[in-house]
Amino acid sequence: MTKYLYGASIQGIQSFIFQTNKLKEIVGGSALVEYICTQLFKNELGSRFKEENVIISAAGNIKYQFDDKKSCELLVKTFPKIVMDLAPGITVSQAVQVLESSEDFSSAIQELENKLKTQRSKANYSMNQFSPFMICETARRTGGAAISYFKNEAIDSTQIAKQDFEKRGTNDLYFDLTGKRVKVSDQTKNISDLVDKEFEGLTSIKNWIGVIHADGNNLGKKLIKIYGSSSGNDLKIILSEFSKSLDIATKKAAKEAFDEVFDEEDTQIKIRPIVLGGDDLTVLINGSKAVPFTSAFLEAFECYTKSEFVKLNSELKKKNISFQLEEGGLTACAGIAFVKAKYPFHYGVHLAEELCAKAKKVSKKIAESENEELTPSSIMFHKVQSSFVSDFDSIVKNELTTSSGTRFDFGPYFLKPQKGYATIKDLGQWVAEINLSTAPKSNLRQWLTIVRDDETQAEYLMERILEKTKFDKGFDQQALKLNEVYTPRLIQAGGDDTEIGFTHLYDTLTLANL
Repeated sequence: MTKYLYGASIQGIQSFIFQTNKLKEIVGGSALVEYICTQLFKNELGSRFKEENVIISAAGNIKYQFDDKKSCELLVKTFPKIVMDLAPGITVSQAVQVLESSEDFSSAIQELENKLKTQRSKANYSMNQFSPFMICETARRTGGAAISYFKNEAIDSTQIAKQDFEKRGTNDLYFDLTGKRVKVSDQTKNISDLVDKEFEGLTSIKNWIGVIHADGNNLGKKLIKIYGSSSGNDLKIILSEFSKSLDIATKKAAKEAFDEVFDEEDTQIKIRPIVLGGDDLTVLINGSKAVPFTSAFLEAFECYTKSEFVKLNSELKKKNISFQLEEGGLTACAGIAFVKAKYPFHYGVHLAEELCAKAKKVSKKIAESENEELTPSSIMFHKVQSSFVSDFDSIVKNELTTSSGTRFDFGPYFLKPQKGYATIKDLGQWVAEINLSTAPKSNLRQWLTIVRDDETQAEYLMERILEKTKFDKGFDQQALKLNEVYTPRLIQAGGDDTEIGFTHLYDTLTLANL
């Protein structure tokens, strides 16, 4: 019997969610995207919806198997407009692959992916809510055509839709993160609420917010193995169950990280989840808790993906499906952008994603050189101290590289030891050491300033620092690696590998001053 594989890809998600700096609208946008991929799709099919026909339905992706052509055709005609009416600013790419009874399911799914890729590369047009003739008032924070007022502010249809979904999204995200229903009074309502109140308003210290973005590694490799080892209805079941297992593992890891970093006595939880599901995590958090939370999440993610995949193998065996996932879970990398409360939030998220991608690139290179199956978990972070908005490569060139070529971007930092790189634990020990009352913190800040332009003078200053602290009780030069302020690494530049010195002191002082 002929089946029809339907695929939909939601595009423009990031720009839609982070269109404004208002936290309620950000969370509402995230909840709205989740609703589109799950409940809205289900509602549109109505009585024709079959849970067992869902292949994937999360993170902006939908794959579903239709048993009849008419139902599939009807959805293809109506679904994009329904989505774009509900959420102006995002677009939907669709594709359908006919699956004959004699055809291999794996090949059909791959062909569906290829068709979706082609559709995504074509020009897509959203339901434009901008008024080219300026015949109506404009929503100040989005530039869209205003259709209503909220607290004396003109707002557009997208903002209204996000506000409608904010409460549901907030409650669900906090439940996934904490494992309990968090009272509205304990939830973070504004980005500024993430800052410790005693430091609110200060311009230099203790008022930093961490924007964390984490993403799983090697997911593509897992899926390729699944596609290559299964077929027919078995493959459909495996993909669906694999997606559910991964989602459960990510949420369990986030909850464990939350429990480890936050106390039950905290009157207000200084963390706001934005995206939590699949293998993705995006949260806003008090700056001082960002690295501990991320480290705990990465460790728990490895643990829970492993245990959930063991459970999945057991369930597949019960269903007489011969395929078994290889032992071991997944790893993840993360980027953390430290920003001020009034910094444009979408820039912070973009930087966190760039930092995550940078960590992944280095981690993958290490895995390839060591012939390791799994990419090691790592984090990369940066504190935004410039008013200029630029990509991370430009930040490295303009802010984190000295005149002689020494680099300040010492990361990524790894969960487990890797040759030539530090661990997250190492970083924590350096921060603890430099925060001692006897540590030469101000002298080291001065060294970082001088080394940008004059390495010779910086060398003399470091010699004086070492001599001055040689006999200081309670401070350990070796613990802070003051005798090894440069770590040589081979960096590819212009097609050739060039040895460049990296210093860990910039990152250490960055975290010490959060």
